[in-house]
Amino acid sequence: KYRWVDIGVAEFYKYIGLIFYMAMMKLGHVRDYWRRNNIFSVPFPSLVMSRDRYRTISCNVHLSDPDEDRQNDAKKGTSDHYRLFRIKPLMYTIQNACKALYHPHRCLAVDEPMVPCKGHTGMTQYMRNKPTKWGFKLFVLADSSNGYTVDFSVYTGKNNFPTGQGLCHSKTFQGLEGLSTYCSAINALTKKDGPLLFVKWKDTREVSVCSTIHNAYAGDTVRRKVKSKQGVWITESFPCPSPVTEYNKYMGGVDLSDQLIQYYTTQHKRMKWYRKLFLHFLDISATNAYIIHREIMQQDSMTHKAFMEELTAQLCDVTLNVPTKMSGVHVPVLGAELSTDGRMKATSGRKTCMNCRRHGGNKTKTPWKCAACDVQLCLQPDRNCFEAWHDQDSDPDQEVS
Repeated sequence: KYRWVDIGVAEFYKYIGLIFYMAMMKLGHVRDYWRRNNIFSVPFPSLVMSRDRYRTISCNVHLSDPDEDRQNDAKKGTSDHYRLFRIKPLMYTIQNACKALYHPHRCLAVDEPMVPCKGHTGMTQYMRNKPTKWGFKLFVLADSSNGYTVDFSVYTGKNNFPTGQGLCHSKTFQGLEGLSTYCSAINALTKKDGPLLFVKWKDTREVSVCSTIHNAYAGDTVRRKVKSKQGVWITESFPCPSPVTEYNKYMGGVDLSDQLIQYYTTQHKRMKWYRKLFLHFLDISATNAYIIHREIMQQDSMTHKAFMEELTAQLCDVTLNVPTKMSGVHVPVLGAELSTDGRMKATSGRKTCMNCRRHGGNKTKTPWKCAACDVQLCLQPDRNCFEAWHDQDSDPDQEVS
């Protein structure tokens, strides 16, 4: 449909920059970003690249070699087929970068966020208790203090193929289970000698926790509403084990990470499954970059919104501050009606140019003034005080005496 032209690194950066721009400026459809002659038009995307070029790149984005994709597709139905092959190179790169560029704090959390997708991929999951019920399920390890994504993996569904051959692989144990001969691997915990605390605590339901770093109780309490003997609901404090208190305090790390991602998510509807994950990887990268910036800069860090704006501008190779265009009402007009006396036409209505007087030059007299500012400004072949005056950063009206 679109004629292909080879793409360079700089242009692909601009393409990613437009993706982040669209994440911050939400419109109903991609084509709306290139709409013209409309009160809802936005001028920036068309300055970066044309609509057809953006669509051409979007239709041809691949994260792996297409020839290798076809070889992997030919292995469907066998244990050699890798479902995530189309995103494997970028996924491994992002995973390694997340682990290499930041050392997390002690408290980490593991959870299962969702990437929305309703496509029939064989990997999409239904999670009834999640805000996003259909999509790809990820296992995410996050820093509880700031939401940094330390590591992640994409769940591809149950593995129906044996993991190998020999006495130590799943096929052997499945056979033993079919014969009602139960055998399990050696429990490594029995070979370790160290402190291990096991706590069972009943709140609204029973909660069991194991810990190697906590005491059973350190004076922590929780407040719950209970009904008194008089039948009135009152609030009372109850003792709570230290591991449970710490769990409730730090388990929200992945939720914080997901929250930061959702502020400016790049996700769109109706696209191929690997492009959904490609955009999610961009979200992870941008969010982690902001968290690192905030950790380094501390009090001088930008807000999340300002950081995303700066990132978008750098990727698109533009500056955030757009030069102010002269308003259409700033037009030169005659300062006074021309005299009917031919002898007076040369000097009629002439006053001192305010721009020349401001800069201490010759006090040139001119018949021209700005219709909006009501300021005399000269127009000469060798200088344009009209343009220079309106390009000043300060308010020119403040200079008029």
